[in-house]
Amino acid sequence: MAETQPRPQEPRILIVEDAPTLAVALRRFIRALLGLPSDIAGTLHEALEKIDNNPQRYTLAILDPDLPDARQNEALRALSGRGIASILFADAYDESLRAALLNQHVIDFVVKNNPASLMAMLQLIRRILKNQSIEVLLVDDSKIARHLAAQMLHTYQFIVMEAECGERAIDILEHHPDIRLVITDYYMPGMNGDELTARIRTFRRREEIAIIGLSSEEEPSLPARFLKSGANDFMRKPFLPEEFFCRITQNLENLEQLEEIRKHRDLLSREREIIEAILTKMRASAHFDPYRLRYIIEPVEKTYGDLLLAARRPDGTQHVMLGDFTGHGLQAALGGPMITSIFYDMTSQGVAMSRIIDEINRKITISMPTDMFLAAGFVEIAPDRTRMTAWNCSIPDILVYRQGGIFERIHSENLPRGIRDMPVKPGRILPLQPGDRIYLFSDGIIEDKNTEDEPFDFQGLEAFLSRMLAEDLPLERILVTLEKHRQGQEQQDDISLAEVTC
Repeated sequence: MAETQPRPQEPRILIVEDAPTLAVALRRFIRALLGLPSDIAGTLHEALEKIDNNPQRYTLAILDPDLPDARQNEALRALSGRGIASILFADAYDESLRAALLNQHVIDFVVKNNPASLMAMLQLIRRILKNQSIEVLLVDDSKIARHLAAQMLHTYQFIVMEAECGERAIDILEHHPDIRLVITDYYMPGMNGDELTARIRTFRRREEIAIIGLSSEEEPSLPARFLKSGANDFMRKPFLPEEFFCRITQNLENLEQLEEIRKHRDLLSREREIIEAILTKMRASAHFDPYRLRYIIEPVEKTYGDLLLAARRPDGTQHVMLGDFTGHGLQAALGGPMITSIFYDMTSQGVAMSRIIDEINRKITISMPTDMFLAAGFVEIAPDRTRMTAWNCSIPDILVYRQGGIFERIHSENLPRGIRDMPVKPGRILPLQPGDRIYLFSDGIIEDKNTEDEPFDFQGLEAFLSRMLAEDLPLERILVTLEKHRQGQEQQDDISLAEVTC
């Protein structure tokens, strides 16, 4: 197992550049965008003096290869000899210079005349600094091949571990859970690279570790075999150092992006849980009065758009509201606490239901987004329970059952609350008899679909209610009936059903 040399604890950059304006601009960018300190040297002599005064001071150097006091490659050799890895900031791309530099301690080079050169340099520095905390495992039975690859990885500032076979690689991975990248050859004794890849995937997911397969063989199927075994990438030997570094960087950045997505998802999930808990507490009310009321609410999510409220005025008049906000989930639940507060506060003050409905409409209109509205049914039952007034604001028909059959259907005559600032129409007044049942329900029941895309519909609900009343079944039986109707399909919307008995 091999590791890189000790590094300075606090990253610091040495800018070796004889153009003062460019050097100062680099230093300002590095401080502003990376938060890192840096020093400037205009000559090789000045640079070496700074390094020799404190050998562990600099993490890496940004080097102009053409300095006033240094011949071609002289500055690079001098910094490399002191163990300082360099990023070249060259005037132009020169293939012969590039070939000569590959054997030196060079990470990469950026061309100055590119308009985006400063940002490219900063991105490269950021990548190198990240690499210093990343553990990479090299797996190859050839000691020479491992040594050459390890040298390149050290240049890129990785923490490098080595294994000569698949079994040793598995052992290292089990003892070093922070390894983020495995680079493995194909042909090895005991366990080939694709077999090793498949083994690794049994205990390390793609989101946790990247695997790059290597081979000098020309066998056409090797890339597919690696990828199907769980590898993220494949390269054929020999490869250019730049290609090697680019492939590694690409795979690591993919892992980092997945990690960022996971962190944001976890944060959003936690924030949602907090909001859900707050909304649930705000909706829960000690004012809810289940007098002669049976109900079921089966939400799709913890927070939901259906709302059932019930209370009695000081004179004994019963108010019941069943509402369905646009959609379901967190967005639909946001209006619940506001409506709950209006309903219970005004009912306790003895306010008539029609005024409560208008106040709810006014509040939604001025407080909620334009695409948020409330379909709702409202029922007001006289204290002696001989008369009811009902307002249907775009929910399915309110049903009144008498002696086991439908006595009245109350259709919608009003827009959902929150669409227009206008008074609700006068309610429908009906005489009641002892034993009458009033049913309010959200469209989640009648729109529940099976595998043939057939809704449960009014016929299904009315058949259930008739059977429930005839056989004296619990209201909760509707959930079993709906589940059978769905034939294994998932519930798509919140389901609410309320029964008021006279």
